[in-house]
Amino acid sequence: MPVRFKKNPVQALSNQAYLLFLLPFPLIPALFIVLVKGDFTRLIVYLLTFGLFLAGALLTRTGLQAQAEYNRRKIACAPKITF
Repeated sequence: MPVRFKKNPVQALSNQAYLLFLLPFPLIPALFIVLVKGDFTRLIVYLLTFGLFLAGALLTRTGLQAQAEYNRRKIACAPKITF
């Protein structure tokens, strides 16, 4: 009997989390506008904001992968690295 295709929940949640990486991209035109105006204080703030958005998306994706892997196992153990 053929094996049924089962969607990998870890990969499915990981794909959904990639949408969070699109959230900070409206800041890119703002970065160039501020750079042209010469306001370096705002440039630093926008760069930090962009970096924090990306770091948050990365941590969320990693956490969702860890949670899906934890839920997938029949005998689950606590993750080695906690976030």
